[in-house]
Amino acid sequence: MIDGLKRGTAEGMIFTWIELRTVEMVLDEIAIEFEGADPLKPRNRETLEATKRKVLRLQEELQYFRMEVVLREPLDEELNEMREWVKSVT
Repeated sequence: MIDGLKRGTAEGMIFTWIELRTVEMVLDEIAIEFEGADPLKPRNRETLEATKRKVLRLQEELQYFRMEVVLREPLDEELNEMREWVKSVT
């Protein structure tokens, strides 16, 4: 049961991190199209940054329980999916 909880926690964190980074990377691409202007409202940007900090803090805290969660960068396929989604809603 504990192993399942650890695995679920790690998988959830990795998924969340990938989603956060994918959103951030696509937003950076959009900003380039707008001469560097951030496409997010300040409140939404702060929410994104705060969530990233929370995930990183949780990653650090899990090390106390001998859980090393490796947070990876998004794959090209994941970035392309996000780009397509953004195009579909704009």
